[in-house]
Amino acid sequence: MQRLLDQLAAHIERIEVSVEQGTLGNLPQLIAANETTTQRVMQGIGTILHDIGAPGEPPDVAEQVRKLAITRLIDWSSTSPVFYRVRNTPREDFSNFEVILLVLENRLGGGNVAAQILDHFYQNMAISRSFRDRLPKIADVLADEVKRRATKGRPVRILNLHLNTGRELELLARNRSFVEVVQITCLDRDPAALRRARQRLERFQGRIEFVRADARKYAASRTWPQALYDVIYAVILFDQLDDEQTTKLIADCQRGLAPGGVLMFGNYAPSLPDVERAIMAWLMDFNIRSRPAEEWRQIFGQTWQDAGCVSFESDALQTSQLVTATRH
Repeated sequence: MQRLLDQLAAHIERIEVSVEQGTLGNLPQLIAANETTTQRVMQGIGTILHDIGAPGEPPDVAEQVRKLAITRLIDWSSTSPVFYRVRNTPREDFSNFEVILLVLENRLGGGNVAAQILDHFYQNMAISRSFRDRLPKIADVLADEVKRRATKGRPVRILNLHLNTGRELELLARNRSFVEVVQITCLDRDPAALRRARQRLERFQGRIEFVRADARKYAASRTWPQALYDVIYAVILFDQLDDEQTTKLIADCQRGLAPGGVLMFGNYAPSLPDVERAIMAWLMDFNIRSRPAEEWRQIFGQTWQDAGCVSFESDALQTSQLVTATRH
């Protein structure tokens, strides 16, 4: 670990010297040109962090190695916008919408060279790239579901369990045929996220409501209306719920769906690199929960009594999946 940290320190110093001399281009160009070295060293660090967490490793040795890595990486990353917000988001919160905005916009940040080098690495991990692909995919599926269900008799009722940035709805706001036939309820515990969405989703005026609520409490205590939802969805929520929370919420959502209605949500796949999981867990104190298809089938078999109701679609990176269940 010490050797890798020293390599990273030397790598950062070389880029700092190049920036000061101004001979090899500006900082973004230098970071991009040296990306392979950054990835190699950070993946080595992540591999060690993952391996020392394996059963049988002496706890005192593992803690010593983690402390060595985390102390230096935290110091280098301290002004990285992504790192700072992930690490300082309360663990009981679902994703901080400002973190998601940083990932979606993929803007380089940081108050010094080291932070910007590492911010570039965080922004280009598979977890970040996969999430950027998830939003337009969910928007496309929502559009297809609404088009299939749209009638002149009533609007297509949609419940967004966790609004967050609402970026998928921003994409759909450009689709007039979508906007004119939906009635959307958006939940979020963060008043700042709700305020931002109200401003950016004005095209849905009269067809959208914003509710400050925890999705789990809302679904559990809800006396569902006679006009049940056609679509219930979440972009990122299920990446952060434990087994008990997941099972309970899925069971509650079934009660809120009309016959033929769908529940859909994104979830990171078990194939998400262990290196990235270790970096997120030990450096940013953020554990990602992902489940294989068979585990999801067991959950829906237990809660909906229908293991065959659920289907899966992987993204291009094979690190995230769209889970869709139909209430029969």
